[in-house]
Amino acid sequence: MITRKKLYILLSVALLAGYILLFVEIFTHRMAKDVVPDLCIFKTVTGLPCPACGSTRSVLSLFDGNVAGALRINPLGFVIVLVLLAGPVWLSYDIISRRKTLYDSYLKAENILRKPFVAAPLIVLLLINWAWNIAKGL
Repeated sequence: MITRKKLYILLSVALLAGYILLFVEIFTHRMAKDVVPDLCIFKTVTGLPCPACGSTRSVLSLFDGNVAGALRINPLGFVIVLVLLAGPVWLSYDIISRRKTLYDSYLKAENILRKPFVAAPLIVLLLINWAWNIAKGL
């Protein structure tokens, strides 16, 4: 089981990396209109998109207000936006108030996701999304 400190450090690093990647993508997209190199290691090695391929473009579409476009590119962009927006607020709240609401919620969610009747449909949805990414030629 992950400790509260490790979870908060991991989440902080992931959020920071996510925001840095997002700002780099925004900057390169706005400044250079040509194609930015693909950062997906899976796609580079296999030639196939991963289930998350296109999620950065999906997030950018959401920030531009293009909800339908974001959904078409990759629905995982909605989850990423939720984490990018709620994560820092929730993390800051816990640190400032010296509480562990985020950690407690993480443990509850982990217990729920370990149940096969919950995990199986989520895995199937992820596989469907992956097949859709492949079919779209992302």
